[in-house]
Amino acid sequence: MTLDDGAPITAEIASNGSVVQIESQAADVVLGDTPVITRFTGHIQTGARNLPAHITQRYGGFPVLDLDIERASVNEPVKVAADIDPPLWDWVAPASMPSEALGEGIFVIPGRYSAVAVDLGDSMAVIEGPQSEARALQIIATARKLIPGKPIRYVVNTHTHFDHLSGLRTFVAEGATIVTQEGNIPFLKDALNRPRTLRPDKLAQAPRPIEFVPVKETYTLQGGGREIRLYHLHGVDHSEGMMIAYLPGPKVVVEADAFTPPARARTAPPASINPYTVQLLDNIERLGLDVDRLISIHYAADGRRVGMDELRLAAARGGNDHVEHRP
Repeated sequence: MTLDDGAPITAEIASNGSVVQIESQAADVVLGDTPVITRFTGHIQTGARNLPAHITQRYGGFPVLDLDIERASVNEPVKVAADIDPPLWDWVAPASMPSEALGEGIFVIPGRYSAVAVDLGDSMAVIEGPQSEARALQIIATARKLIPGKPIRYVVNTHTHFDHLSGLRTFVAEGATIVTQEGNIPFLKDALNRPRTLRPDKLAQAPRPIEFVPVKETYTLQGGGREIRLYHLHGVDHSEGMMIAYLPGPKVVVEADAFTPPARARTAPPASINPYTVQLLDNIERLGLDVDRLISIHYAADGRRVGMDELRLAAARGGNDHVEHRP
């Protein structure tokens, strides 16, 4: 038996007719043709129905569900709370927003998942290949309009959470080399090279080797009088292999997930301090970076300019802390 996209699906049935296991495949943008194994154990009697009491699922070899069911009912009304405070969409930027020059030859391509394109003279680099092949193609098309006639030589990956690497293969198909923290490379080599027969992407349609530039603690991409300085973040709980990019010309830090600005600027510290925000500020201070502006991959929904005062306020450190800048 196969699903609509051609993925095979099999089921193991016990002698009493109950389903023990379902095995299928999913077309995952990161993991390719991905095995999905769901197991059902135990039982809960609900009227004439015998339902499982424990459900587990492995996706691409990773455990993603371990559910114990204490009570089950059939055809009872379910009330789902519809209101979120604050509403989710108050925090989320539009899918795409107008690009902006951060300096000569440096452009932010903002949106719900943003990127930064930098002219390196004979080529360009794009910081982040996020979300999906469709978003990556939008970013690539915009970068080519902003910096015409130059190939994308590098795509910088901030960390390996799936929503921040789901466009990397699209950039590789365009000829880019992936620049990422060295600890991320074994996973990326495995995941990004897996077969994609269920839903072939651009790279599957025109294969080419996936190449990497490893970053240990620091690494600099430069050309055309511009620099991208990459730094491995220390002590960040979100992901071990996280990096930020620093653009010394416009004094800009590009970061993902360590600080996601709310839709509108705060006037007071948040009631609950996000530890990732504090950890990002600690790293910027540790590195002595002279920062005028923060570009978050998850852009502020109102499109405002976000600076260090806003980061310090979010970390409950006020807006005028002194930072000793390194030359």
